[in-house]
Amino acid sequence: MKSSAPILAATLLLAAVGCGDAPALPTGPKSTTPAATEPPKDERPIVAGVPGEELPEIETPVTSTPRPFNSHDPIKGRRSRRAGGAMGAAAGARFHAEYQMIINNIQHAHQLYWAEHGDWAKSHEEFMKGIVEYNKLALPELEPHHEYIYVPEQPEVGLQIRLKPGFAQDGTPLPAGQAAETAAPADSATEEPESGRDDAGNPLDLRERAAGIGGPVLEN
Repeated sequence: MKSSAPILAATLLLAAVGCGDAPALPTGPKSTTPAATEPPKDERPIVAGVPGEELPEIETPVTSTPRPFNSHDPIKGRRSRRAGGAMGAAAGARFHAEYQMIINNIQHAHQLYWAEHGDWAKSHEEFMKGIVEYNKLALPELEPHHEYIYVPEQPEVGLQIRLKPGFAQDGTPLPAGQAAETAAPADSATEEPESGRDDAGNPLDLRERAAGIGGPVLEN
């Protein structure tokens, strides 16, 4: 009996410690939380504004003849207005308010400039330096073929925009010499007519009129 006691004790110890595969412990239910998925790469926001998106056409056409700058001219804001919906309307309204504030500030600064100097700016450079830069007014981005312009002959209008010389309305460069050809008819319109009479019957030609009143005949 005494010789079997150590064997029995060892057997009980091995059973307590475990020498074989332990039974699997119970586990909780598997998580049912779905794995996070990335949105499709081609998904675009409702209010499109990322580079590469087609830019809607400008509401008021821009030509080589300057016209007043308005809040719909900058690039930012046009896509929002085209997108529509609540988000598009909210974004479009924000840009409109921002740009209209810039326009109002420029007009106010222009009036102050006149009050201080007693006259309007004499050139585009003077306007940009003495009004826009002096008052730290950041002008919004325009299309690459559009540019800001101040016309000294129209000082009350203030800031305007126009097509950059050498560009068509769609942004494509004009062929060399085309701009000069389009300006030629306007130059010829100032020439004196060679013949004809006005409503009072007087000759339109200066040489003919001078000859009729006994004055010197103008030579070519």
